[in-house]
Amino acid sequence: MMRFLSHLAVRWLLLLGWMVIIFAFSAQPHSGEITQHYLGALNVPIRKFGHVTEYGILFTLAYNAFRRGGLPAFLFSLIYACSDEWHQSFIPGRTATIYDVAVDSVGMLIAWGLIVVIRSRLPRSSP
Repeated sequence: MMRFLSHLAVRWLLLLGWMVIIFAFSAQPHSGEITQHYLGALNVPIRKFGHVTEYGILFTLAYNAFRRGGLPAFLFSLIYACSDEWHQSFIPGRTATIYDVAVDSVGMLIAWGLIVVIRSRLPRSSP
């Protein structure tokens, strides 16, 4: 029982830790302008790839925390993406867009698809 609880705690701590990381990056004022200076024409594609990646990771951690609950993990991640965009609306030089939530959702769906494919290829354990 204690082992189960410690694994459960680790799953949720990893998820919460990743949420804090996303929140911290979203709290950076004028980050788009700063990365534009360094990345130039690649700024938007790299930033959108970052959205896909960070929310793919969030979905994967939520999926694990929810004990392989795809839909609950997706809804949880989607709500967090919406709240993150709302949070950005208060940060100087940042904007909140539904487009970014859509990009975040692409990351979640890619992660979900990869999990389904990987799990379908794993040998099933005996009951």
